[in-house]
Amino acid sequence: MDVSSSPRWSTLLKEERIARNWRQKDLAEQLGTSILTIKRWEQGHQQPSAFYRAKLCSLFEKSPLELGFLEEPSVSEKQTTIPATPADQTAEPEKPAPMTHLRLPPVCSKKGAVLVGLLCLLCLLPLAFGLFMVRAAPSRPVTPPPRVWQSWSQLLNDPLEETRHSRAWQVDTNASDPTDAQCGFSTVSQTYQIQAQGLNYCAYGNSLVNPWVDVAYSADVAIHQGDWGGLIVHLRQGDYYYFGIRIDGSYLFMRHQREGGGQDAVLLSGTASTIVQGRDQWNTLLIVAQASVFQLWMNGQYLATASDGVLHQGTVGVAACVGRSDSSPLTQVWVRHALIWRPK
Repeated sequence: MDVSSSPRWSTLLKEERIARNWRQKDLAEQLGTSILTIKRWEQGHQQPSAFYRAKLCSLFEKSPLELGFLEEPSVSEKQTTIPATPADQTAEPEKPAPMTHLRLPPVCSKKGAVLVGLLCLLCLLPLAFGLFMVRAAPSRPVTPPPRVWQSWSQLLNDPLEETRHSRAWQVDTNASDPTDAQCGFSTVSQTYQIQAQGLNYCAYGNSLVNPWVDVAYSADVAIHQGDWGGLIVHLRQGDYYYFGIRIDGSYLFMRHQREGGGQDAVLLSGTASTIVQGRDQWNTLLIVAQASVFQLWMNGQYLATASDGVLHQGTVGVAACVGRSDSSPLTQVWVRHALIWRPK
């Protein structure tokens, strides 16, 4: 489509996304829609509904007028012309210009006035709903859930240092397949390290020894190379839930299943000011799993809660994933100070 013929709102949406260095996929995940829908919006083929207009305004911190969803009235439209009172009261009143698109009932009758009022109300409801969502959303503080793990029994307090660590952590520094994870200890950081191509993990024990349903699991994570690193829970036979952070301050929580060559379902994603951005920066991640409910915490601050009942139990571990901002196909993630709690 010719850019010059695109609606103003489609151009503004694309500019706001690019200004934040977001891909269309990133925006789609934050809004809960598809990449195809984002493309149709930015190409001007389809205007967002009132629901998504409100979410876009809230996400970009812009008003509907600033995003082009409302047109600013021109000077001529702002001026109201008041017709002069005819000198001859018997003269025939001027006939209004015919309406070609919409026929309204005569407003001189009570019934017509009511119908016109109802029609105007229906037209304004989507806009009113959108403005309410934009203004009301930021005013609702997020109340963190109770810190239930603080009353649980602590099973592990592991510094994960090269000279002091639990022997249950997977150690495999000579993987024959280059796509397999190499798990061991870094001579640079003197802490536990996972080195992988693509998305891969290193486990603590196994699901037979640790068939945990309710578990709280915390560790400090630093991304030395690559983009993504984090923690996993309910690991069993290659299936797991992954709570990962990226060097740009974004996070995600997803379900990974090995069936069919690997299937990923993103359950939560977003950005958080509590994440310390950049490489070799330490962040404390915490997952609290209670059956099918998962609380996500970052550096002592509550992020979000997700619900998913596909994977029911398993052990824990660490994971790494190569992103797009690093030219190297290899990811190195350092991990230290692992903590595990279980209900008494």
